[in-house]
Amino acid sequence: NYEYGYGFQAGLSMELAILNDLFVLNPELYFQAKSFKVNNKFFEDNQETTGKISMKSVSLPVSLQYPIHVGKNKVDAKWVPYVGAGVAVDWLIGVSTDLETDVHGQSRVTTASTEKAQYKSFNFAPILSAGVKGKVKKAEIVAEIRYNFGASTIFDKQTLYDSQ
Repeated sequence: NYEYGYGFQAGLSMELAILNDLFVLNPELYFQAKSFKVNNKFFEDNQETTGKISMKSVSLPVSLQYPIHVGKNKVDAKWVPYVGAGVAVDWLIGVSTDLETDVHGQSRVTTASTEKAQYKSFNFAPILSAGVKGKVKKAEIVAEIRYNFGASTIFDKQTLYDSQ
């Protein structure tokens, strides 16, 4: 069983109009910190592992947006809705685990590690998004809903059980 933990993301984003303003290319670069809580039972509930796993990564999402111009004059539109699709590539730069294992009839074992060998160094995720952009004086306000599919597992199946 896993539960979401708190995360943090900071980065840069830019937009490049392409094909006569028909599409917008949106490359981004982010630093991300993510965490999740673990509560797993094994061997017919004779062993229980609980704790927290934290991950730090650099993410490079690239998406292609399609502006949906409403009305006749698309140049002067104050608010422009859009839809987008793309892919994110995440590079794992660090992992921190703080776990405790309780085997009934024995003492608890605490494991704290920064070993990342059992995790994939790179993760790929398709992206779907929808939002609206508005011009306010010399700035632009963007509100977006985005879903990263997380298409691949974060664990490297070849090295999953290498770390003791």
